[in-house]
Amino acid sequence: MLSYLGVRHIAAAQPWDSYAKASWVATITDETGMPVSKITEMIGDQHSTVVRLLEGYRFIRQLIENGEFRPEDSQRKGRGSVSEYPFS
Repeated sequence: MLSYLGVRHIAAAQPWDSYAKASWVATITDETGMPVSKITEMIGDQHSTVVRLLEGYRFIRQLIENGEFRPEDSQRKGRGSVSEYPFS
């Protein structure tokens, strides 16, 4: 099931914004313990897209947790599922 969702969503058969993709990857790695290398293999990522998405997602989450970034104060709103984030 995970590989199906990964291929459908990360590989863009169904359009997701960057934040949603990154959130999905983070959830899979955190909840299942699946290594990022397995996710990249599962979806056929040959350009380190998954790694970059996850790095950006975790960086933003860290900034929020440390009180250094407030999405609601972002001057550039995203267009995706979570418009408060500039890269969605």
